[in-house]
Amino acid sequence: MSNEAKALEGIRKASGTEQGEYSIDGFVSHHIDELPSTYWEKHLNTETPSSEQVIGL
Repeated sequence: MSNEAKALEGIRKASGTEQGEYSIDGFVSHHIDELPSTYWEKHLNTETPSSEQVIGL
């Protein structure tokens, strides 16, 4: 497994946990709030992406 894959796995595991509350969950929430719905529609085919979709992007 590559370092990138290991890091992404760690990020996904932290999402939705107390640890993730002040890291990845805050990051995702901020970007969902700040980027226009047209951005999400273009890249993810939805105006309201899930955390997992944003992390995957």
